[in-house]
Order: sequence, then structure tokens, then C-alpha cells
Amino acid sequence: MLDKRLAFFERDPIDWKGYPRQAFYTRLLQLKRSHAALGNGADGGVLEWVSAADDPLLVFRRIRGPAALTVRVNLGDRPRPAAGAATLPAWGWSIDGG
Repeated sequence: MLDKRLAFFERDPIDWKGYPRQAFYTRLLQLKRSHAALGNGADGGVLEWVSAADDPLLVFRRIRGPAALTVRVNLGDRPRPAAGAATLPAWGWSIDGG
């Protein structure tokens, strides 16, 4: 709910008042801007699913030329070994790129 009147056609900055996941989303946005495989549309990489549909470990890759990124997400409630990465904790994730 707004606690002030907004000016019409004038810049009106937003006071975010703290956000507990700010560092997480900032990191993801920085990664998207800096990695060629994460571009949009024709500028983006090809999506390659690596994990099986019934596996609680979701793994996919985005590839564009020499740029590749691998995302691993543990959708289970216990730690799981992840090929090419350390064991992921329950509900954990990792992003590897080069």
C-alpha cells in the first residue's frame, strides 16, 4: 500500500525498506547479464535437459558457442550427490559456468 502521493510524469524512487533475498536476486541478475548462454531469444543459448524426469535432482545446461552454464537443483528433502559438483543439500542448488 502506498504511503504517499505519486507525482505524475516525475521520477519517484522506490524505498524498498530491506529485502531478505536481495543478494540472491542480485547475483542471478548479474550472472544473466554477464553470461552469453543466458541471453534472450536468438541471443540466448540452447537449453539441454540433463536430468531424468523422475529424478529429484533437476539438471540443465544452457550453451551458446563456447559459453556453457550448468544448473543443478535438488528438489528433494535430503542431500544428493550431483555429477560434476559437490553433494547438494536438501533444496540446494549450484550454478557452474565457464
